[in-house]
Amino acid sequence: MYLTIKAQLFPDDAVGQELLRYERCFKREIFKICMVFKSKNSVFEYRYKNISNDISWTCKSIVLSKAKEMYTANKQGKLLKMNFSSIWNVQSFEIDHEKKRLGLILGRNQFQRKIFMHIYWSDYLEKRLHQGEILSLMLSRKNESWVAYFQMKFDIKWNLSDKVMGVDIGIKVPAVICTSDMKIRFIGNGKMLRYYQRSYRSKYKKLQHRKEFRKMTLMNHKLHHILNDIDHKISSRIIEFALHEDIGIIKLEKLTYMNRTFDIRITSDIYLWSYKRLQDMICYKANLNGIRIVYVNPKNTSKNCPDCGSLNYPKDRQYRCNVCGYHNHRDIVGAINILRAL
Repeated sequence: MYLTIKAQLFPDDAVGQELLRYERCFKREIFKICMVFKSKNSVFEYRYKNISNDISWTCKSIVLSKAKEMYTANKQGKLLKMNFSSIWNVQSFEIDHEKKRLGLILGRNQFQRKIFMHIYWSDYLEKRLHQGEILSLMLSRKNESWVAYFQMKFDIKWNLSDKVMGVDIGIKVPAVICTSDMKIRFIGNGKMLRYYQRSYRSKYKKLQHRKEFRKMTLMNHKLHHILNDIDHKISSRIIEFALHEDIGIIKLEKLTYMNRTFDIRITSDIYLWSYKRLQDMICYKANLNGIRIVYVNPKNTSKNCPDCGSLNYPKDRQYRCNVCGYHNHRDIVGAINILRAL
């Protein structure tokens, strides 16, 4: 399994200027090689000695690879997004776990030198760096902030337990889970999510009316970070419960194209529902802990009776079967049906 780990960097002024110079050189070499490919109208094996020695020797292959990507994209009438400052091979950087800093290796042979900068260290970062294998590093700069993205590979040890858990993701209740032992849990606060959505949407409309576009963008980013943080906490609680119950398989609904089935004039909240983001977080956190994910057909999971299988149409959060009299919370019924789905 491959995963990107993000970490904030804190270079001093001198190192920051060094990183800016390296960024300009790194991108300049990519453009230069791309123009050479254009002049020859083909991609060929460009020699490393023709790439600036200001580029770390082990990173020259990355420069060449990005130049080839740019040439191919331009030939197809597209633009290659340069959303990075520089990219580093695993041989061109090191992490000092004791001093909690990142070291970058510049130059070659007798001109080789290292620059160091501190990393915002956390228990999560410590755990992941020891758990997986680091493949490469991408540095990104936004204004005065520097961020490191570690591309990592993890070897997964799958849990062979036959215990299964169904997860029903919804708007009123973010997640309801049901295990094969019929243990039920409600995860998250739907009212809090809807409060943030309504509050920010109201402020957004006022800014839109006043045409304050910069503030609109900042507000969108802020709401995204809040909802992203909530989904991270919900997914973590789900995985913690699954590990505690020794769950081997988690079943989720395959909610592809869900938004297309709703009319925004009737229910606009569906467009702010982050079911895909929450499912993705559950998926990658489950895989990291050796729990398999199975997607099931969501058709009638909240309508079929778990006891007799008859189809009913609940009008509120309480489900009652008109045939056998079974009654329960509607989201619990959904979680049970997802658990039992093939």
